Amino acid sequence: MIELDQRPGFYYASVRDGGRTGLLAGPFAKHAEAILLVDEARRVAEQVNDRAPFYWFGTCRSEKDLGPGKLNERLGVAA
Repeated sequence: MIELDQRPGFYYASVRDGGRTGLLAGPFAKHAEAILLVDEARRVAEQVNDRAPFYWFGTCRSEKDLGPGKLNERLGVAA
């Protein structure tokens, strides 16, 4: 079971590779919205990056808006 983060903030479907983090989709006002996009963001990332199957996918939160996710347009996300 996934525990939802209820704090206010800016939530993203994200990717990690070692010490690097990428923002794939977002920002969203609710953690649940970001969670719902993780699997689709992974699928699209694997289509555009052959190393993506080796990355870790999940969500992250920021107290400030870090801008749009890199795959927002491909995922049809209007943030």
